[in-house]
Amino acid sequence: SNVSAVSRRGSCEDGIHLLRATGNLALIDVSDTTSDAVDMDFSELSIADLTVTRAGNDCLDVSAGTYMVATAQLNECADKGVSFGESSRSEIGKLSVTGAAVGIASKDSSFAKVSHAVFDDVIVCATVYRKKQAFGGGSLLLEESTCDSNDYREQDGSILRVGQP
Repeated sequence: SNVSAVSRRGSCEDGIHLLRATGNLALIDVSDTTSDAVDMDFSELSIADLTVTRAGNDCLDVSAGTYMVATAQLNECADKGVSFGESSRSEIGKLSVTGAAVGIASKDSSFAKVSHAVFDDVIVCATVYRKKQAFGGGSLLLEESTCDSNDYREQDGSILRVGQP
């Protein structure tokens, strides 16, 4: 409860990996990782403040759990700012992604809701799709979204809603 986790210059597969964890974190702060910055699997977590700077792959990667993030500031993500997968259920209050190939992705029967998203210097703002045959498509609700590329992608069988509470 009310824990903080900090990682700098991680060379492992994930800067911070939370597996089968339950509780709330005040802060997760990760910088300069060679692969995913934060990976959360099979967990029920609430995070007040998440900050990532320079990830070699995804800044935040979640699967198979329930996740609530009040504020996320994600910078220089080599692949995705946020990746929701494998039946996860997630909510983010304020999301800022600067410098990523994809701002946010929801796939493989996941549902994600973001109240306010700002994507700057991203190629694809948001995408929803099915990657693995064992799952259905992804669902994503962006209540408010600002994105300079204005590239939103929705695969058949998935649901993407932008600007609709």
